[in-house]
Order: sequence, then structure tokens, then C-alpha cells
Amino acid sequence: RRVHGQALVDVAAEAGALPHALAVMRVLQALAQGQWPGESPLTQIPGLQSEDAIDLLVTRGIETLAQLHGAGEGTLRSALLDLGASKRAIDDAVAVAFRTLPVMTVTATAPARIV
Repeated sequence: RRVHGQALVDVAAEAGALPHALAVMRVLQALAQGQWPGESPLTQIPGLQSEDAIDLLVTRGIETLAQLHGAGEGTLRSALLDLGASKRAIDDAVAVAFRTLPVMTVTATAPARIV
């Protein structure tokens, strides 16, 4: 399936259809992550699949996994406790959020334009 998806990206890119190539890439990424485009990345954490859970974190200024990492384990524990989660469910969520998911820093630079 991945080969077919890459072929779609290649055909769109070859045709000069950048918006279509980017759309295919977003769909392929959503399929690989098991998550719809536009869905909160926080739903990858156990116990954060409901809108109420996401809304609670958003009110605390957390909308991304990077922000959750920056806020620390205590913030996630507190939010899940406020939602009535059990100690085991909270421990599971913290384990995924802070010990399982990789933390990465990515930088990119554009090459100098050759005239």
C-alpha cells in the first residue's frame, strides 16, 4: 500500500500539482498514525480520546504533544484525575506520553537558490 501511496505523490508532483501531492501525503500520514487529519495529536495518549479530555487540556494551554511534554507529568495526571480516571489509567497515559512516544527536534533549511 505504501508503494501505491508514494506513486500517487509522485504522479501529483510530476504534474506540478503541489496541493494534491500535499493532500495525499496528509492522508498517508493519517493512515500510518491511525488518526484523521485535523484530529488532536493528544488523542494518541490513552484516556485522551474524548472531546472533554482534549478541551480540558486546551483550557490549560496544551494543544500538542510538545506542549504536554513541556507541561510535565503532573499536568497530565491532574487533568486525568479531574476527568475521573483511575490510578492505573493515569499511570498508563503517563507511561505512553512521557516514556513511549519519542521526543524529537527537527530543523530544516532551504538550499540557496542557484541562478
